[in-house]
Amino acid sequence: MAETGVSFLAMNITFEQPRHLNSLSYQRHIRALRPMLLVFGATLTAFVLLALRYKAHSGQQISGVHWVLGATTGGFAVGLMWLTLRFEASIRRWVELGDKGFLLAKRGFITDKRLIAWSLTPESLEPRCHRLRITYRSGFGHKCWSMLLGDDRQLSQLRDALTARAPLLEVKQAESERVARNRLTA
Repeated sequence: MAETGVSFLAMNITFEQPRHLNSLSYQRHIRALRPMLLVFGATLTAFVLLALRYKAHSGQQISGVHWVLGATTGGFAVGLMWLTLRFEASIRRWVELGDKGFLLAKRGFITDKRLIAWSLTPESLEPRCHRLRITYRSGFGHKCWSMLLGDDRQLSQLRDALTARAPLLEVKQAESERVARNRLTA
């Protein structure tokens, strides 16, 4: 009779971002994307107004409604993107550690072979929270996925599970972050 044993890695363990941290996640995304959204809105409006001006100079009649709609196009597009980001931040974020990889919310299953690095770092906006960041191979490049955690017990369980699965990857991530910080300060 074969002996069966259950190891720590053979269990599926799920870690979920608490709902109260969704707004913090949203603030972090908006803070990073605000300059790009403003530039995009201004550029889009400028292109639409230039196209209308070109048509007006070529002799085509352009009504006042067209000018108003052209001037507000960028704001409308930025508003839709902001609304999308707002709904995106309210979606449940979780990671499930399985036998052969990770199941990430909205990303699907990531095998252990595709894992490049992981890190648990304190969040800059809320010092009591930590951000889990998982970097993995996707196609010819790599992608990053992150979520926020606030419970110390959950953080220690996650750190233990990730260290048991891929102990050297955290060291690589910490080293690369230290080198990047040194380049910024130099």
